[in-house]
Amino acid sequence: KFMKKNMFNYLTAIFSCAVLCFAVDVRAEEEETADVRPVISIDQKFIENKTSVKNLNFAALVDRLTHEFTQLGVYRVVNAKDMEELLKNNEVEWVLFDDIGEPNKPLRRACYMRFVVSMYGWRTTTAHNQLYGTNAQQIVAELEAILFLVDSKTGKQIKSVNLEPVKVVKDLVTGPHQRSTANLGEVALQEAARKLAKASVHETIKITKFAVYDVDGKTGKIMIEPAAGFAKVGDCYKILSPGRNIKTKRGVSFRTKDIGILQVTEVAEEYSNAVL
Repeated sequence: KFMKKNMFNYLTAIFSCAVLCFAVDVRAEEEETADVRPVISIDQKFIENKTSVKNLNFAALVDRLTHEFTQLGVYRVVNAKDMEELLKNNEVEWVLFDDIGEPNKPLRRACYMRFVVSMYGWRTTTAHNQLYGTNAQQIVAELEAILFLVDSKTGKQIKSVNLEPVKVVKDLVTGPHQRSTANLGEVALQEAARKLAKASVHETIKITKFAVYDVDGKTGKIMIEPAAGFAKVGDCYKILSPGRNIKTKRGVSFRTKDIGILQVTEVAEEYSNAVL
């Protein structure tokens, strides 16, 4: 019992300064009301057209990206103009992996989401049904892109990933007593954009820092940042403590030490509770 109590007290002390997924402690004073979520700028001006078709409208992709990231609730989503205002007023700051910051000081981070699109659009094709020996027309929407996350302050590329190409096929029904959506091509393209947007969320989450807000030494309850819309009961998070910087040929890497694993027990709108 004594050993277990001492061990829990030791872990509690560590958790008080630990980071979740390379996170810094972002506990603020009670009077702090500013939105300190990471800022992501999504805008059509950040999408580069590398397809064979000129003057493409990427509104469907921008809408889906904005929806997916806003619905998640983890990020503050802004357009290019709003991002420029935030940067001009020094209201955002990107926190690098090796930055710990000042205790109890909320840190705001910001990046641009840029895409190089090599395939975007839909076409009508004819497919042969071998079972019935008939031909049927189909709408095929395809979307392929490379995702870049760019530091809003320095313009340095933080991450790039070649997203998995997306293809959505819809049957174009023209027979009697059957109906097909009039704008089936746009519907298929929207679905392809939704899938690409979800993949973009997945890749962005990987470099997002999540904080330990508070530790209750009496109950063992640990308050963490991931909230409703992202976290689910049963989710597990690895806890890492910050270590020393190591210089490599590519720059400075950040060494960490595994502390333990948290499991989510309750999910709320602003935070989640977890246990060791």
